[in-house]
Amino acid sequence: MHTKLGAIAVALATGAATGVAQAQCGASGKDLLLTDVTAVTNYTPSPGGIDAASFGSLQTNVGSTALTSNIFSALHPVQAPNLYRLITSSGVSRFEQIGMGWAFHAGVPLNQAGFCTCEGGGGTSIGPGCSDPHTATSAGSAMNLGPRWQVNAASGALTHPYTAPSGTNAGRLQFAVADVTPALNPGAAYFAELIVVHAEDAGDGNALNNASVRPVLTSLAGDNPVISLSGATSPGVAAIQLWKDLVPGVVEAFVDVAGDGRFIVAARAVRLGGNQWDYEYAVFNLNSHRSAKSFTVQMPPGAAAVTPGFHDVSYHSGDGPGGATIVGTDWAFAQSADAAAWQTDDFAVDEAANALRWGTMYNFRLRGGVSPDLGEAVIGLFRPGSPEAVAAVVPVPARPSCLADHDGNGHVEVADIFAFLGDWFAGLPAGDALGDGGNGVPDIFAFLAAWFSGC
Repeated sequence: MHTKLGAIAVALATGAATGVAQAQCGASGKDLLLTDVTAVTNYTPSPGGIDAASFGSLQTNVGSTALTSNIFSALHPVQAPNLYRLITSSGVSRFEQIGMGWAFHAGVPLNQAGFCTCEGGGGTSIGPGCSDPHTATSAGSAMNLGPRWQVNAASGALTHPYTAPSGTNAGRLQFAVADVTPALNPGAAYFAELIVVHAEDAGDGNALNNASVRPVLTSLAGDNPVISLSGATSPGVAAIQLWKDLVPGVVEAFVDVAGDGRFIVAARAVRLGGNQWDYEYAVFNLNSHRSAKSFTVQMPPGAAAVTPGFHDVSYHSGDGPGGATIVGTDWAFAQSADAAAWQTDDFAVDEAANALRWGTMYNFRLRGGVSPDLGEAVIGLFRPGSPEAVAAVVPVPARPSCLADHDGNGHVEVADIFAFLGDWFAGLPAGDALGDGGNGVPDIFAFLAAWFSGC
């Protein structure tokens, strides 16, 4: 299904990839980059409505020195596959991770040219500028897969030998059939992401460009989903970074944990009907080993109760400490006098808790009568250490919502009239001043009455 949003995603991703090779080749030290998502293999869904896929890849050492790739030791690359869905309905945009797979342990490097100029490498190394291709079939073979929990993405340290999965589609990128069925997801766009991890890459300070994304299309062959590649790969770009390019109003922040890894926080606040606002936060853990246990946003003192929401991705096939799959218990929500917070169990209580671990993205959402301003969203860290938390500056609920202040900037101005009328004529929920589910002439009178009264 090639939707309008999907077509825009393809165009943007194609543009993002232009000239990347010239810009990134010749980096200092050892720098392993996932330079292309090359192919896809689709599998047969299970009776429970869970399907699977795997992706072929081209990984390139864009650095200046050779990088070890010895499958018989812990010094070799691993790749983690993810699947995302972007869907916008009634002005509200959701960018969600809907699938994940185990880590693919890459084998003997082939040292080919293609992305950079290959300077040559040996049987257990990827030379400067050399590329290493892997097929989608090998990336979906159980013998090449190991659980993510055995990988420290911040340092690149791996458990060796790794534990392979067993069972149909075990360890492969898994996702719900319902999440990719076109009729159930009108207008949705989809993205495949691969994250490469290597100890020498991390040791040389080059681990922050390890995610790459490519648009994909979804269709059905009978009742079976089919994923196909579309557009071009954007090397070094995480999937969540496309949200701000595709949807107006998204604010993005990089949050680095000292001595550890990086989170990417993307947020959007949008006015709805009836003087309500919707807040959407997507928090992606690129490579923080310490992971996240809580997410807290500021609220104005004494704010009315808001309606919360939460979305995560399902672990599977025994990916968790001791071989027990991490249980996807939703994070508990609580609203205090000046904050709204979600939290899972502490590490000391349960090291297999549903923490936001490397290579995954969770969503946190609010809806209520509070308008936005820039403020702090705090990520509480799961594994013990210092600091205990880090923060991003993104839109947060800041003040009671004023109907006349349509753009939510804290001032009632003539510009608000034009902004309201623009939404009203476009048929967007923000044009429904009365909150009765439709944009009618009474909504214009209600807005103007509020504007002339000052709120």
